[in-house]
Amino acid sequence: MGLDNIPHPHPCEKTGAAVKDKDGKIDCLKVIENGGCTFNTSKHPTGILGSFCWFRGGALARELDAIGYPDTGFLYETLTPKALKAKADELESFLERFKQAHETDNETVTGAGWNGILTTQGIQYQHHSNYDEIIETINHGIEWFRRIAEYDCEVKAWY
Repeated sequence: MGLDNIPHPHPCEKTGAAVKDKDGKIDCLKVIENGGCTFNTSKHPTGILGSFCWFRGGALARELDAIGYPDTGFLYETLTPKALKAKADELESFLERFKQAHETDNETVTGAGWNGILTTQGIQYQHHSNYDEIIETINHGIEWFRRIAEYDCEVKAWY
């Protein structure tokens, strides 16, 4: 099961750039064609059936869990813009402490497991993220939280 974090309303709705289809859903491709999507160049993957401004919260949760972040439950909740800013600050502080703690042993840091195969011994992961991948994923979450908060949108979880 995945976890996506979805801005509400979408940033293009806040800026007035949203283009709706006949069913009343945002037509992201039309918004992009009109130059109204500031997220279409984002590096993060779009959510399943989602849009460019959705965030793959499951990836962030897995990395945070793997390195001992105390509570990823916030990714499964609705967050206000104020809460998003506070979480971004909290994650940034946690990440700085993590970097300081591992500045000499970062070659041996292991993050979340990926591409799991179910075997009789349980899930066997084909890859675990490394130090740089962990940092990149967490920084991406921090950046996304701040960006959505700047649009004064809240975030809802979909899983």
